[in-house]
Amino acid sequence: MAKSGVPHWVAPLAITMIMQTMAAFLMRVLPVIAPELTAAAGVAPEKIGILAGIVAGGTMWFLVGGSLLLAFFGPVRLLQLGALIGAAGTIAVITANWWILLVASFFIGVGYGPSPPAGSEILTRAAPKGRRSLIMSIKQSGVPLGGALAGLILPPIAAHAGWRASLLVAAMLALIAALCVQPWRSTLDQTRDTTRPPSFGNLFSPANLKAPFVVLWNIPGMLPVTFAGFCFACVQGCLLTFFVTQMTTEIGFSLAVAGAAFSAMQFSGTFARVVMGW
Repeated sequence: MAKSGVPHWVAPLAITMIMQTMAAFLMRVLPVIAPELTAAAGVAPEKIGILAGIVAGGTMWFLVGGSLLLAFFGPVRLLQLGALIGAAGTIAVITANWWILLVASFFIGVGYGPSPPAGSEILTRAAPKGRRSLIMSIKQSGVPLGGALAGLILPPIAAHAGWRASLLVAAMLALIAALCVQPWRSTLDQTRDTTRPPSFGNLFSPANLKAPFVVLWNIPGMLPVTFAGFCFACVQGCLLTFFVTQMTTEIGFSLAVAGAAFSAMQFSGTFARVVMGW
């Protein structure tokens, strides 16, 4: 317990949840304004699936090869860098140029990448063992919470001020979140390792890229669990990517109504994660 009577894990949990929520918020920007975005880019509505796939690809690249970045920068700084990269990708989407959208989607995905490992590292050190599952679940509830906020905030802005304005708001919120966690950077990043600066060579080296798969292979029972998680993630990704587009282009609801329904779906997931973790 801290001297103030507040448990020492409260601040780390708040930091990780803020950044997890914001990273997820940026991940859901494209799906919740998809009809406006694809129309402006001059492509078919279903092309949002390609952009969402590239976003996921950016995240997967970081999760496979980003361990050196986490060790060098520390979890808080890496969460901040992720928010900045995601914000930069979001701003680039304003161009509505299809080829730029492909690159921007990758950067949005890379921006999300730090939030799971960096948040887990912070909470693994700070959370009491008896409450670790619950505390981790609270942090992870930031994923659907970010989606819920994106669905609630961005479509009405797009409807009244244009879809580009909603992108600017999203990027601004990410920058604010990155600034808000700065006071805890020196405390929570004390264990970072600066002896191995990341470079193109070591980040993309075969040894670095295959390391997670070697670990996975060596843990009994993890392969079927990983495959099951992959299948669930595919279903979830399809639902979240096409939900707003389906409601607007096929069913005929307005973007704001579709966004509100998307938000309601995500809010239910926010509470379900905490309950299941408990």
